[in-house]
Parts: sequence; C-alpha cells; structure tokens
Amino acid sequence: MYSTCLSNDEIRRQIHIQSEQKRRAQIKDGFEELKQHLPGCSHKKLSKAALLTRTVQQLEHMKKMQNELLAEVERLVKENSSLKKFAAAVDTHM
Repeated sequence: MYSTCLSNDEIRRQIHIQSEQKRRAQIKDGFEELKQHLPGCSHKKLSKAALLTRTVQQLEHMKKMQNELLAEVERLVKENSSLKKFAAAVDTHM
C-alpha cells in the first residue's frame, strides 16, 4: 500500500512537472512570436522585460499613428464635402 502511495505521489509530481514545463514553453513561444512582430527586434537578444517595454512603445506609436490617420481621413472627408458643394454651386451658375 505504501509503495502504491509513493507511486501515485510520484506520478502526480511528474504530471505537475510536465505541466509546468509546458506552461513555460508556451510563455517562451509567446515571447518569441511577439519578438518576431516587433520591427527591428526579430534578430536582437532582448530580455523579457525589454521586449515587453518595446511592445508597449510600439503599441503607443501605432495608436498615435491611428489617431493621426483618422484625423486625416476626417479632414479629407470635410474637404471632399466642401469641393462637392463648390462644384454644385459652379454647375448652377453656368
């Protein structure tokens, strides 16, 4: 009976070790994938902390670019509307 308990305990311990190894491998793979998507980082050696910092910087940069592009789209829509009104006014006076 005692040897069976040790076997079961050992089995549980091995399962736990394997689960932890799998979890660590998934985290490592996630950091590698993240690194591949960051401009200029795919071939650099970076710590996980540095990689996370660079990721936040990239996301902030992309958010800023998105806001600038949305503002430009809005400006162009207004300009297009003004030009259509101008063209319509010119057509009515001709």
